[in-house]
Amino acid sequence: MRLIPNALRTRMVVSVLLVLAIFLSAAGIGQERAFRAAALSAEQDKLRGLVFALLGATEPAPRGGVVIADFDLPDSRLTQPESGLAAWLLNRDGNIVWRSPSALQAPPEVRVGDVGEFRFREGEQHFITSYHVRWLGVDAEAQHYRLVVEASKQPFNQQLRAYRRQLLGWLVAAATGLLITLVGTLSWLIMPVRRMERELRAVERGDATEIGGRYPDELQPLAGALNAMVQSERNQQARYRNALGDLAHSLKTPLAVLDGMLREGSDDPQKMREQVDRMRQITDHQLARASHAGRRTLAEAITLTPLIDKITNSLSKVYRDKDPAIDRSIDPALRVRADEGDLYELFGNLLDNAYKWCKKKVLLTVEREGKALLIVIEDDGPGFPDNAEALLRRGSRADEQIPGQGIGLASVNDLVGLYEGTITIDQSRGLGGARLAVRLHA
Repeated sequence: MRLIPNALRTRMVVSVLLVLAIFLSAAGIGQERAFRAAALSAEQDKLRGLVFALLGATEPAPRGGVVIADFDLPDSRLTQPESGLAAWLLNRDGNIVWRSPSALQAPPEVRVGDVGEFRFREGEQHFITSYHVRWLGVDAEAQHYRLVVEASKQPFNQQLRAYRRQLLGWLVAAATGLLITLVGTLSWLIMPVRRMERELRAVERGDATEIGGRYPDELQPLAGALNAMVQSERNQQARYRNALGDLAHSLKTPLAVLDGMLREGSDDPQKMREQVDRMRQITDHQLARASHAGRRTLAEAITLTPLIDKITNSLSKVYRDKDPAIDRSIDPALRVRADEGDLYELFGNLLDNAYKWCKKKVLLTVEREGKALLIVIEDDGPGFPDNAEALLRRGSRADEQIPGQGIGLASVNDLVGLYEGTITIDQSRGLGGARLAVRLHA
């Protein structure tokens, strides 16, 4: 059972709902507590004001002490039984000196406090406020009294429930509006991804050749990488078709020779072995061409210095009789996104060609030129012949290679084409021999 949704849009909507639920719940709880605290403070102030109003209506009793006239009460509820508001005046011993007509029950428990001290507490069904005073009568003897007011919580609870209902309505409306806005915003944000998906489907069906159009900066590299992958796949298929065509064409001649020998009844094993070896060389060459990986945007970057070290060390052993000197100009940290096998073949062919035809010196320069990689190889040999450009044209067969300077250039040209690059054949100004400049998008 899949617990996490797979669709990106569903994930974003679920995330938005979760965030909204947490945020609005916290906001609702905070608003409800703030309102309750404000309402409780208002209730406390109201009861305190009632206490002062009752003290204002207090007057000395004819027989000593104090009394509050029932007709002078500040709130009409104090005269109505079971109205939810009651008041008592107690002496220091807790005896009732006066009670309001609404106070049919015994007064709540209130401890003796200091003179001038207000006390407020919230019970399950009532709010209780007490105030402690000292009354100086006509006999100059001070008396300690407690004025206790008890108010029902029903109006307070009703007010709180009404506010909760109103708050819930506002929160639901806000959540709905925010959800609609966020879903619309997310849909707008995900539109480029959906458009890229549609274009990729069109490429898969063959209705389009690449992913086009403008995309946000975050998606533009992805579109470029996908286009590079699509182009790499097409190039690979083209290489397979070309390799099969070249292989079939190249095998015609040795097969015709073998067929003629069989028809003539020739039993010369040396000639037959020559044709078989030739067919094997042609097959190996064409398979190597078909196996080139080509440009891959998402390929792992390869550090060039160790790779070139291996190639030059091997060539130094092959050409130890000549013992050529090679000068290199390359950043040791330079990395290239290309297939390692392609790089070995490219540098191997270029350097082998330079080592073969140089007299004593080879110069290798590798550097970045914008987004391209520039490879320049120069030697102090005789240079290229006049028809060297012909070696770069596609169509040179393994059995049609021109001997001499330029061996392997057809294979190098194929590789450079896979990386959307160019080859320039020139004369070296510094060394006087051949100069090859290769630009690769890698």
